[in-house]
Amino acid sequence: AQRFPAYRHRAVHEHNKGGFMVRKTGWMILAILFFMSPLTTALGAWTNPDLLYSVAQAEKILGDGKWVILDCRGQEVYEKGHIPGAIVLGKKSAKSLLRDGSARTFQDPGKYEKILGEAGIGNATRVLVYSDMKHKLMDDAFITFWLLEYLGHTDVHLLDGGFDAWTRAGKPVETAVAKREPAMFKAQPKQSAFATSEELLTLANGTNTNIQLVDCRTKEEFAGYDIRALRGGHIPNTFKNASHVTYFEQKKDEKTGKDVPTGILSEAAVAKALDGLDANGRVVFLCHSGGRSAYGYFAARLMGFTNAANYDDGWFIWATNYQKNYPVADEQWIELARIDEAEKKIKSLETKVADLEALIKTLTDKK
Repeated sequence: AQRFPAYRHRAVHEHNKGGFMVRKTGWMILAILFFMSPLTTALGAWTNPDLLYSVAQAEKILGDGKWVILDCRGQEVYEKGHIPGAIVLGKKSAKSLLRDGSARTFQDPGKYEKILGEAGIGNATRVLVYSDMKHKLMDDAFITFWLLEYLGHTDVHLLDGGFDAWTRAGKPVETAVAKREPAMFKAQPKQSAFATSEELLTLANGTNTNIQLVDCRTKEEFAGYDIRALRGGHIPNTFKNASHVTYFEQKKDEKTGKDVPTGILSEAAVAKALDGLDANGRVVFLCHSGGRSAYGYFAARLMGFTNAANYDDGWFIWATNYQKNYPVADEQWIELARIDEAEKKIKSLETKVADLEALIKTLTDKK
């Protein structure tokens, strides 16, 4: 009512004149609210909340044979403590086992069928993935979620806050290695969830204006100041730069006083990061090597985006492939960040040398 004072006033006025106008005005208000309702959703309500599981929800599926709880961190960390009944894929973390040496997906889907099938994950198995905050803000879990959906799995979920949230809640932890009977997994790649360099080239050269590209790297990487490949900068015609770190609830670090992410996803923060995007259009998320952009993919799925994708090659391939020479905006070849860091170290060293010389002089004068 506070948002529509004019209509509220008119409704009261017309009520005094007759019931017909009251009904007419009421329908007008309902129509306005109806057309504004998508805006409310876009500003902070999960459209697909079932993708994100709370600790309480996760606890309810313990021991349920229809579910696999997948610890994405790797064998060594897993054996130090994990959610009861959770399995692990192998010695390496899931993001390493499920990608090749260049941090990209395997071209042969049979490799996924073997790894997942031997772990006891079938196409009909319900899967809950988790990691912890020690592993780059839970990269392993978000990458695994995207990979499973890309491979055609339709019942994958992610634990909000990961193992940290589980232990904070005082839930049980075990160290015994859990195993499941092998299952049959048949990869059915969902190509719409996978963006290629060729697709993004059509955006960069202006021949395709229907791609909304979100760069999930830091603002320094985006501007070409922080170079982590042959060249620095960003892909031309990128829609926006929104770091994945901003998706989470924040808390003050007692040592530094700075805000740090808790691992719990924030509806308002995600909505802000994805603000301005057409949820029904093509949206592609990019980072250095497909890890941070997997957060973007998951956030978009939560918000009900219908055509979201992760850019598998990542900035490293785009900026380093000299033969194809993909176009780069704000292109930099010299890493200014390292030069600045070196200058600071030199100045610090000069100050220390000056202080040492002053001390030597003082001691000499006393003699």
